[in-house]
Amino acid sequence: MVDLLLSRPGIELLLEVKRSWTTDQVRAVTEPLRAAGLVDRVIGQSFWPETVAALAEAAPELRRGLLVLEAGDDLLERCAALGVMTCNPVGTLLVQQPDLVERLHAAGLQVMVWTLDEPEHWDAAVRLGVDGIITDRPDRLVGWLAGQAATTDV
Repeated sequence: MVDLLLSRPGIELLLEVKRSWTTDQVRAVTEPLRAAGLVDRVIGQSFWPETVAALAEAAPELRRGLLVLEAGDDLLERCAALGVMTCNPVGTLLVQQPDLVERLHAAGLQVMVWTLDEPEHWDAAVRLGVDGIITDRPDRLVGWLAGQAATTDV
């Protein structure tokens, strides 16, 4: 991961830390990034709030995100308490709560929705104003976005 980022200066990394990690465990990931001067090109994210908190403790300068499956009444408070800069909901939440992106933006958060793999889903997410789309088909998404830009430029 470090070598890839060092060899490609224009690339940023959205790093998902799976499961619950302690601060000491997270340091195994954050220290190599810090030593290479790459922390500013990485967003660490997790579904587990304790892991996001461990990322903050291990590398306070690291941008962080919270992955969410459901947006309960306390979502904004959870994001604030964890000091995340992005809240990343599953795509179905945008259908269930079409005002979610607006609420997260109003709270000063970015929104990167996951895992959207079809053009109609990308279109719906873009229309709602997401800041990023997490996909298993990045090549197709890049082509679709280029096509959207071309039709807007005409």
